[in-house]
Amino acid sequence: MPGKSKKESTVLLAPHNDDEALFASYIILREKPLVVIVYDSFVQGWTNSEQRRRESLKAMNILGAKVVFWGISDMDLFEKEVRSKLGQIKAGLVYAPSGSNRHHELLGKLAVEMFDNVRLYTTYEGNNLHVARGTEVKPTKREIALKNKALDCYESQLEKNRPHFEAVKGKSEYYEQAKNTGNR
Repeated sequence: MPGKSKKESTVLLAPHNDDEALFASYIILREKPLVVIVYDSFVQGWTNSEQRRRESLKAMNILGAKVVFWGISDMDLFEKEVRSKLGQIKAGLVYAPSGSNRHHELLGKLAVEMFDNVRLYTTYEGNNLHVARGTEVKPTKREIALKNKALDCYESQLEKNRPHFEAVKGKSEYYEQAKNTGNR
């Protein structure tokens, strides 16, 4: 992240492996940010962090983005550690999640506090997916196909019949500019 120009310094924060493809595929396809996956999966007993990382690497290869993993356990929030890692990011634009999941909310809150140019992308809102709160990212047919192909990489989630994977296939994505709209 150090040494990059403003043009190249877009970062997308993803709380967990698969959130980047579920909720930000079209942003990733268009912006080509560095994708930072903050938490490793320990809560899900049927999978492991190495498998989840392989799935994210494969999906981000399809979407054309580089990805790094911070490896923080998802067993708690670990706010101090997340804040410290975020403090090392030098970016012109940061995409951060917004939604009712505690990890998503923490990342969104900290990003708004710590960065000047933040766009919050919508994840879970209560029991609904993709509640339109901001600017809609309208996908092309090609982008929809690539998102669906990326989602197919998450075999650990598909094996458990995770309904949110089907719910987001081909759906639009939304984001809001957090500091400029006063929504946070």
